[in-house]
Amino acid sequence: MKKTKTRNKILLKASHIRKAFDGNEVLKDVSLEIREGEVMLLQGENGSGKTTLINILTGNLMPDKGRITLATGQQVEHFLFPRPFWRAIIPFTYFSPERFSSEGMGRMWQDVRLFKTQTLKDNITVASPNQTGESPLKALALFPKVKKEEKEQDEYARKVLSDFGLGGRENSTGARVSLGQSKRVAVSRAIRAGAGFGRTFGRFG
Repeated sequence: MKKTKTRNKILLKASHIRKAFDGNEVLKDVSLEIREGEVMLLQGENGSGKTTLINILTGNLMPDKGRITLATGQQVEHFLFPRPFWRAIIPFTYFSPERFSSEGMGRMWQDVRLFKTQTLKDNITVASPNQTGESPLKALALFPKVKKEEKEQDEYARKVLSDFGLGGRENSTGARVSLGQSKRVAVSRAIRAGAGFGRTFGRFG
């Protein structure tokens, strides 16, 4: 009996995506799947819609039509377009980059966008999700926990910077590193935010 190779789980699926600007259709019936562990190349001429597609797949831009399915945690979340008006007012189903980022879908920008006056260490720790100290009330009521988390974040940032060949540069500001080095910090920050790292994804039904 021939054994069938099992493909990796689907993390994101886009179906029949369409997007137009001022009547000019940039994306027409685009469909794709992104599976766990895969590396994909998006290739095309200038103006072919590559950036538009990336913006849509990360929640930064809403398509005119289509469907996006995101496998997160133990559930599968579906976004249909055009969006019904009542879904726009429900925060748990809101289509936004913050929503996608919280579920492990991140991106890097071509111009990197580090915080120029912040240290490399702080550029990474700021991306840590669900920090207790983000809430003023919790920061006061749970001060020991906040300090413990800050120490853990600091240790993580130092380790990841060392892994990326930037050991000893933890306190350098974002404005004092080269473009190549800043891109390494950006990758570290995206991973720290949870982009495709340390998550358990559900399967599509």
